[in-house]
Amino acid sequence: MDIQDNTTLQNASHQEFFDWRIATQNTLLWLGFAAFLAWANMLICFEGALRGPGEYSAGIIREPVVLSALAASAVILLGSFLSSHPSLTKPPVGRPSSRKTGAFPEPVRFVLKSPLCTLAAGMLAAILSALSALGSSGIIPFGFATAVFCGIGIGCALAVFILTWGCLFGSFDIRQVVPIMSLALCLQWLPMIPIEPLPDSVRAVLMAALPMLSCLCLVSRNRQRHDATESSRPESQPVERVPLALLRISLTMMACAGVVQFVWAFFIWMTPEHLDTGMFPPLFVAIFMLSAALLFAVLNLMQSSQSYRIELLYRTVFFLSICAIGVLPLASEYLLASYIVVYAAYSFMVPTMWLMALGYCTMTGRHPLAVFGAVFAGQNVGLIIGYLVAKGLETYFGSGSGTQVLGYVFLGALALLTIVYVAVLPERTLLMLSPHLFGLSHESLTARCNELAKAFGLSRREEEVLVLLARGRDVEYIENELYISRNTVNSHRKNIYKKMHVHSRQELLSLIDGEAS
Repeated sequence: MDIQDNTTLQNASHQEFFDWRIATQNTLLWLGFAAFLAWANMLICFEGALRGPGEYSAGIIREPVVLSALAASAVILLGSFLSSHPSLTKPPVGRPSSRKTGAFPEPVRFVLKSPLCTLAAGMLAAILSALSALGSSGIIPFGFATAVFCGIGIGCALAVFILTWGCLFGSFDIRQVVPIMSLALCLQWLPMIPIEPLPDSVRAVLMAALPMLSCLCLVSRNRQRHDATESSRPESQPVERVPLALLRISLTMMACAGVVQFVWAFFIWMTPEHLDTGMFPPLFVAIFMLSAALLFAVLNLMQSSQSYRIELLYRTVFFLSICAIGVLPLASEYLLASYIVVYAAYSFMVPTMWLMALGYCTMTGRHPLAVFGAVFAGQNVGLIIGYLVAKGLETYFGSGSGTQVLGYVFLGALALLTIVYVAVLPERTLLMLSPHLFGLSHESLTARCNELAKAFGLSRREEEVLVLLARGRDVEYIENELYISRNTVNSHRKNIYKKMHVHSRQELLSLIDGEAS
């Protein structure tokens, strides 16, 4: 069974929520995506290929490369989101929109559809990453300006990879993508296991090979998907006049990435003990096993409940982030365990971002360029902020003086995560942005609601309300979307329940999904 056959999911049994065989039958997808993630890890992680000889050295090379890459990719990703701004606003009442919501300028679509663009991004990433690795190890002379130049080029390629993979995954049904993405998200840590024993020249070759492998896999699978994606993407409804929901997700990812990066850098600069380089292989073996166990445990819970429980990922990310903060006082006594916890928080944050972005695309019909641009721009900015805050503390208090500010750091990071979880993106808001139905694609969901509306004799307005209820929208959203009062929305909802012989939203969703008679 090939993932391109979107009719497979329609014919699948409801007992098979995720078909894990899809992952084994689409090698190019999970292999290419895992190669991209592994390359990004080797670039960003302190223990990656840019670490240089000795214990966490070559800072004059690594820091400019990484910061420039994160900044460049954040600018490009944010630009991909802002370029759709005119289409994110509602048209005036009574005046139809002249173009699809989420549509992007032709040059942007052309660039990402072009195999030459993907190949160019892969070659640029391969050459500059290899040069940066050789410069960090001292094999070739490397200065600050050269490091910034390499970082900017790597950042441009990084942004192209994120947007292209996002568009590719966004063109499939999410139940088909999740097994493939999950396998890749677990395997991303395997190339990090032998990174320390490898000679410097081999590290550089590996840094070049990973983005090229991802590039070739993208070109082979992406070319036949983009045209179908653009032509079959439904006319989507705007979420709000200003996309506050997407901004909430972006800010949440910024806070989580910033906290994890800060704790990460705090270990490197502000604690007197460093993890011995000989412990890198067991560290990444533990990260691989722990991240795989956590991710597949969450997905198995989704499988057993026959629903996409995005809140399980969300809770796990915050739990691990808080644990990462909590191990700061224990780092001197349990250094390896502390590193494992911090890496676990980072490794679980990545699948949460990808799956949350895909779920948001499914719910709203927004183009993946806008969604992935906003989410990953937030992540990159968070990584930069976390890094700069830790560096500022090191500059002011001195290296190895973390005990002086440990209490303030603990309370500040904990307060930030609490505010995010309670106020920025509460779980209730997250659930409204999560897909509820997977037996139907976004396009066929409206058709299914129209079919049921005719069968149960719903009015035209009740049919519109039914479609929004099926997409998980609350009363306030429906009120603003249809320009009707709250009482009218409640009245339509009661009439829908009465005519369709259901008593709750869950029964309604089950009926739409075909699980109820």
